[in-house]
Amino acid sequence: MANQDYRAGEYLSCTIDGEEPGGYTVTVSGDDRVGFLPTSVTCRLGEVVKAQFICMKGERILVSAKFNDQQKRSERKAKSAAEFARHAGRPKQEAVAGDTGKSAE
Repeated sequence: MANQDYRAGEYLSCTIDGEEPGGYTVTVSGDDRVGFLPTSVTCRLGEVVKAQFICMKGERILVSAKFNDQQKRSERKAKSAAEFARHAGRPKQEAVAGDTGKSAE
């Protein structure tokens, strides 16, 4: 099925084809269209993700990912903790779970 029309908000299965600045190149399953998935979450090439159709930009589809699985949530939390620690001037290892903010004296 090629070149079908999509509606805003429609969920699509997309395969991660390659990395590009700000996200990934994807291909919509069952279609020949290539799209862009903007995300800071790390994905594997060949991974299939559920994504929401946003709009078309020329011949390219713009989608927004729906990361539901525990691994993706854990990865986002770890990245957030590391980013917070970097901005707060604390070493990365102090930002792990169980850190109460109290110094060990």
